[in-house]
Amino acid sequence: MIDNKIVRVCLLSMILMLLNISFTKDNKVFIINDIFNVMNSKCIINNYAPPGDFNLLTPANNSNQPPGNIHFTWETSSNADYYRIIVDDNSDFSSPVLDKSYITVTFYDYSFNTQGRYYWKVIAYNNEGQRQCRYPFTFTITGNSIENVSLGNIKILFLEY
Repeated sequence: MIDNKIVRVCLLSMILMLLNISFTKDNKVFIINDIFNVMNSKCIINNYAPPGDFNLLTPANNSNQPPGNIHFTWETSSNADYYRIIVDDNSDFSSPVLDKSYITVTFYDYSFNTQGRYYWKVIAYNNEGQRQCRYPFTFTITGNSIENVSLGNIKILFLEY
């Protein structure tokens, strides 16, 4: 979004520069061209675009995964400020098992121990809008965790395949 105050300051400084106006303060002469050059960095108005297209990477589409930690990765979306990842066992994403926003990197780890098929997507955001990944992916957790054993600080997860 464009800050109207910056636009007004920029327009005023450009008008004064065109009129070649100068002023004196504390025995120093200031020419509007000098002031405009100093203000120029604040007068740059970004033509910011919504986030660009991007794809999901891992886990691969239609892949089988063992129970435990899943490492989600995706491509960078140009102009994205942050991402949101949604994982659901429904293809319409109506009841997410994971819904995490404000991710500023292109990966996220989450542990799945329940067997089944999951759908996942990522949405990129910035002040100009949002962009969903080109295609949501699916993965299936295969096998069951049948026993969790703790030995002090060590946890052992036995799996059934």
